Amino acid sequence: MLGEYTEGEVSVRQFLSLTRFKIYKFPLPEANGCRCWGTSHGWIVTLSQSFAIRLVNPLTRACLDLPHHSMLRSQGDIEVDWFAAIQKAVVLKVRDDFVMMVIYRYNRCLSFAKYGDGSWTVVPFSNPVYLVNIVCFKDRVLVLTMVGTLILIEMEGPDGPRARCIASSPGDERGWENMYMVESSESLLLVLRYNHRSTHRFKVYKFDIFKRKWMAAVDLGNNVLLVDDYGCTSVSACGSIKPNCIYFAQDNLRSPMVPQQELKMIVCNIKLTELVFSDLMLLVFMTVQCGQRLPFGRKYFSFWFVYV
Repeated sequence: MLGEYTEGEVSVRQFLSLTRFKIYKFPLPEANGCRCWGTSHGWIVTLSQSFAIRLVNPLTRACLDLPHHSMLRSQGDIEVDWFAAIQKAVVLKVRDDFVMMVIYRYNRCLSFAKYGDGSWTVVPFSNPVYLVNIVCFKDRVLVLTMVGTLILIEMEGPDGPRARCIASSPGDERGWENMYMVESSESLLLVLRYNHRSTHRFKVYKFDIFKRKWMAAVDLGNNVLLVDDYGCTSVSACGSIKPNCIYFAQDNLRSPMVPQQELKMIVCNIKLTELVFSDLMLLVFMTVQCGQRLPFGRKYFSFWFVYV
C-alpha cells in the first residue's frame, strides 16, 4: 500500500500488486489524514489527529473503532505529537480472538485491546525495554527488543498480564539497522537487516523451541518475506513473486527530504551474497506520483505491505 493523495476532495490510496505488476486505486475517506500501519488479516490500523484508533479494511471499507487511548497523548513527561505517538501497531489472532497491540514511540510501553473492550490493558515489564516487534506464534504473543531479546507476553492470569524473557539474541550478530520477527510455515523467523553505504544485506534465523535459541536459516522454501521499514510478512511464492526471496520496500518517512528517485524496492535471494535489484523498482518510481503531507509541512512517500 502506497501513501495517501487526493483527487479533488477524495482521499485515495494506491495498492501495488506484486503478482500482477498492476496499480489499483481505492477511495478511502476512512483513512483521510490519518497515520496508517499495514497489518495482517486484511486490516490497516489508522491513527487520527484526535488520537482515535480504528481498524479499516481497505477493500470493503469496513471499520472497527477501538477504545480511546489516553496514554497516547502523554507518554511519561513527554507531550507527544499525534503523528509520532505510536511506533508499531499490529492486529494478532490469538486463539479465536483478534487483539490489537500497540508499542508507544517514546516510552516503548506495550498495551493491547480486544474488540469490545472498554479500555486498553498495559503490559508491565520488570525492567525498561526498547520494544521493536510483535508476533503471534502458536497462539503465544511474543515481542522482540532492540537488542534481540525474545519476550513471551502472558496476557491472561490471576494477576493480569506479565512479560517473561525466553531467549537472547544471536550471539555473533552486531550492527544491524533493523530486525523483524515473522511466522513462516509454522516456524518463527528473525530477520536482521544491515545497511552499509546504501547496500542492504539480510540474515535470517529460525527459532529452536526446544533449545530456546536462534539458529541460522539458509532456505525459506517456497516462501517469500515481504519487508518494509516497520514489519515483515511471510507469503507463498506465486507468479512473478520468486520463492526463497526477501522483498524489501523502503520509504522516506524517516528522512522526508529524500527525493522521490531514491525510493526503492529491493529483491534479495537469501542463498546469494549479493543483492538482486528488480524491475519492480521502476514500477514503484512510476506510480508514486505524490506524497502524503506531514503535520510539519513536508511530504513523504510511504509503503506498507498489506496481505489481503
